[in-house]
Amino acid sequence: MLPVNKFFDNFFLKTGLSRSIIKSFWRLLTMVLLARSSLQAETGTLVCGVGLFDVIHEKKPPVEFSCTLKPNAVWHTITPALGLMVTEKWQTYLHLGFAFDWVLAKKIVFSPNFAAGWYQKGQGKDLGFPLEFRSGIELGWAFSGGGRLALHFYHLSNASLGTINPGSESLVLIFSQRI
Repeated sequence: MLPVNKFFDNFFLKTGLSRSIIKSFWRLLTMVLLARSSLQAETGTLVCGVGLFDVIHEKKPPVEFSCTLKPNAVWHTITPALGLMVTEKWQTYLHLGFAFDWVLAKKIVFSPNFAAGWYQKGQGKDLGFPLEFRSGIELGWAFSGGGRLALHFYHLSNASLGTINPGSESLVLIFSQRI
């Protein structure tokens, strides 16, 4: 078995996510990236990040990795977003939401964001319910050429839909680039 296949088999086993959910996410991302190569206009923004999950409550918070696609469909500064977050403890969060991008100064961008999505605890923290809501703020520096380096802080909670609602907070360093 190839090492990559072994990694993905462990990923699905430990996270509880079905292959169809992950395949759908990657198909969408691949379609957008392939469509981008045939278009003159920008397709959207790809956001990648690394940070700490449950940074306030954990003594040794797990490292988190995230990838979000923001299509170039802006309505009154509101941008849709589709993303996936995975931690080193195989916690996963597949989400759909929106963000506001407000330029505070020439290069400083403030972006409050909101999402709803499917959370699986993997080998990490039980957040009490599969449906989780995310609210966050991002403050970043915009580069010429469409890139942005930012710090993203967000709260993940089930809004008391489950029997427990411990919530979690994450602090993530992100880089985004128009594609």
